[in-house]
Amino acid sequence: MAGRFRTSKYRNAVAVAPRENILSDIKVASPNCYSNLVATSCKFKAFPWNSSGGCLGVFPLFQFGRLESEVRLLQAHSGIITDFQFSPFDDCLLATGSEDLSVRLWRIPPEGLTENLSTPETSLKGHEKRVEGVLFHPTANDVLTSSSGNTVRVWDIQSSTEKLLLSPHQDVVQSMSWRGDGTTLATASKDKKIRLLDPRADCCVAEADGHLGVKESKVLFLGDTNYVITTGFSKSRERQFALWDVREFSKPLTCPGLDSSTGPLIPLYDEDTRMLFLAGKAESNIRYLDLTDLEKSPHYVEASVFRVSEQTKGVALQPKRSLAVMGCEVVRILQLAQHSLYSVSYHVKRKSYREFHEDLYPDTLSGEPALSSEAWFSGDNKEVGRVSLDPSKQPSPAPAVAHADTKKSRVDKETVTSAAKSVSRESTPTEAANQMEDTEKEQSPVEVLGRVPVIRSVAGVRTSRFRHTNSKVLHPRNHIEGITAVGVSIPSDCNVFHSNDVRAAFPLTGPGGQIAVVELKETGRLPLSIPFLQNTATVMDFCIDPFDRNVVTIAGDDGKVKVFRVPDGGLTDIVKTPEIVLQGHYEKVNIIQYHPLAQNVLATAGFDMALIIWDVATGAEKIRLEGHEEQIFAMAWSPDGQRLVTYSRDKKLRLFEPRSQTKPLQEGIGPDGSRGGRLVFVTNTILLVSGSDKQSCRQLSLYNTEDLAAGPITVKNIDVAPSLLIPHFDPDTNVVFLSAKGDCNIRAFEVCVNEAPYFLDINSFTTTMPQQGVVFLPKHMCNVREVEYARALRLTKAVIEPVEFKVPRSRPQYFQDDIFPDTTVYCQPALSSSEWFAGKNGECRQVCLKPDGMKPLSEAPKEAPAAKKYGIPADEPRFKTDQEKKEELMSAMVGRMAESEDPLPQDEMEGVDEDEWDD
Repeated sequence: MAGRFRTSKYRNAVAVAPRENILSDIKVASPNCYSNLVATSCKFKAFPWNSSGGCLGVFPLFQFGRLESEVRLLQAHSGIITDFQFSPFDDCLLATGSEDLSVRLWRIPPEGLTENLSTPETSLKGHEKRVEGVLFHPTANDVLTSSSGNTVRVWDIQSSTEKLLLSPHQDVVQSMSWRGDGTTLATASKDKKIRLLDPRADCCVAEADGHLGVKESKVLFLGDTNYVITTGFSKSRERQFALWDVREFSKPLTCPGLDSSTGPLIPLYDEDTRMLFLAGKAESNIRYLDLTDLEKSPHYVEASVFRVSEQTKGVALQPKRSLAVMGCEVVRILQLAQHSLYSVSYHVKRKSYREFHEDLYPDTLSGEPALSSEAWFSGDNKEVGRVSLDPSKQPSPAPAVAHADTKKSRVDKETVTSAAKSVSRESTPTEAANQMEDTEKEQSPVEVLGRVPVIRSVAGVRTSRFRHTNSKVLHPRNHIEGITAVGVSIPSDCNVFHSNDVRAAFPLTGPGGQIAVVELKETGRLPLSIPFLQNTATVMDFCIDPFDRNVVTIAGDDGKVKVFRVPDGGLTDIVKTPEIVLQGHYEKVNIIQYHPLAQNVLATAGFDMALIIWDVATGAEKIRLEGHEEQIFAMAWSPDGQRLVTYSRDKKLRLFEPRSQTKPLQEGIGPDGSRGGRLVFVTNTILLVSGSDKQSCRQLSLYNTEDLAAGPITVKNIDVAPSLLIPHFDPDTNVVFLSAKGDCNIRAFEVCVNEAPYFLDINSFTTTMPQQGVVFLPKHMCNVREVEYARALRLTKAVIEPVEFKVPRSRPQYFQDDIFPDTTVYCQPALSSSEWFAGKNGECRQVCLKPDGMKPLSEAPKEAPAAKKYGIPADEPRFKTDQEKKEELMSAMVGRMAESEDPLPQDEMEGVDEDEWDD
């Protein structure tokens, strides 16, 4: 229990796996070995490629997207590759071990593989059994360790000679790990022992009984500390991880059982943050354990579990110097799946991402060796130097310089500098994974938007996976009919129609500002007289409280904002008396918007150019934002609730951090049109703006809120029409839906913020009846069993009708977990108003939409390959001709008659003798 009260700046690190940071359509081999199956440097990433012999796919670290049909490979060995690792001091040097008994060193060209590579730089021979593991020394250059059978060898790469041979093991060595200072080697063996070796003294320093299960064990030194982590199985096949103190090695400090899953655990440790990750092979979870208070019992705190989209085949930690530090990215894990390589990023949320947060980034390993191989083998010890990750403290890029004690240059200075020089502006943890800037301009074609460059690897036009969306109006039994007096004179700043999962609200014609509230469950024809909320002043805008289904807030032209409460079960009579009246504007209030995370926090804007943030719980004005010179047309909160953006009649976008200062942090130019606009955040940094140009052409624009003055990232023209497009963005699918008053359709695009064309076309919904307003329902109201990923309500002049949006899938019997990630519960607040105004931040919880009893698609058995369009494989039946079918039918009939025991009628007839036919 004590652990729950500990504090750590990394405890609440948020994990994200952006869809745009995926290398897809890869062919992954599944060798029978103890390797982590993926390795990375500051420049490259590598994994086993499914082809004849032992091959690796080696790709630039920031290459994402679908691969081309023809891939250049590292053709490393004649047998399967059992392990591989990049040098910590040379991003282009890769060591491989194989079942062909050899260890080889490979130099990857700085620009990547442009042709198949089959000539190694060095080949190390001497093993008598297949190589199980390879491991570079953490402090000395040109020192490599390899294991084979029950032996461990330490090599001097420079001279290609075996220097040390260690054989205290009684069975196969399954895992090795150097202590951070390079003095001690830890091993885990199939003989169920954990050993600490001093290679230069040729002795076993300590030995202990490890995990007693028959499956493989892993061992990992926690940096240069006195602690070791092991993973394995108990006798009862329960998965375990154990923490050991090398000073008292007789038994582990702790050895908790985790679960009964069968996949071996792979441990990954970041010594800068003391974050430990446990990823199980053939499962979809990555556990994060906080070891900040390692010296105190219970030694660790299980901080979070992140569910990845596919089953894990292998994992690796990306080097610290390649992280997006300006986005507070503290760890990035490469997760290898069957057909994709994912980037899982962990970020610590901060109020601002404009400056380097030094407290999150202690000086890290520099990437320069501390010793030569000769010095280390002679007995010297020295720690690797450390460098700051602050981009402002990085040296200018310089040509790579060869070390005096190496055959060739083994450090690419430009790569290290480029990785450390993250973009100076970054958004939130969700977008921080897209932060790295590519300084190698020759690696075109690349789109750089202040995030990770996305390399296009497929020719042709990119398409959305939602492009074949089927949309239709649901059966009339789901409609609410009999609406006769929808208010059509509501200002264009108002969205006209609002709803939650219980009720919907819309304006009525008539004096005194009337808002009708209808219950969604009461489908059918409404009564002639609909009960409503009476505002007493003309309605300028209104909305439903996202965290209280019964609260409707109305802004009027009298400068007042009134908060009404709808009785449980719905309105049965006219309600004229509000619960709370907010008075602070001295002119019309035209926009109101609740905070996305904090309850009772409301932002209001008026014709007096004032923007006020209220605590509705107390009715008090808390913050008044300044800087607007003309009427505000639109505003939007960022998803993390820390920022607010406005768009006003002077065609300017303004970015505020309300709790830090009342004046705008940034300003930029918005759309040119005079009809107003709408704003919605796509991520915590990327803003989508709906507006028009001077010729009334409706447009969509994307802005980076870290640099509004730079103008839009892209502008997409939609059509020429007088009404304003109202966007609804679904963060689960990255789909934006566009509707407008008077239109007969709902357009949709998938938004891709880091690569042209940015907006990918999706089938639109089209009907014959114009709409007054459109609102999208919460995600849990979608029929996920039928792959319905969005549901909307359309308000016309006579009816409210639901519209479904479905994606056709080939295996709908499975839960489509690639379409339905865990979704945010927006109807439950993460904070109270007092907490938010006090400076606290939070996150709404997420839930899985998988219905009970449905198996996820990611866990479904692999389908048999589809038949080829042309040609018939030899092992598949071909189509029969009509004549063949007739002959087959006749043969079956004859055979059936022959097998019958009953005589035929003609068999019982008496015949005549043959001589009687002579006449």
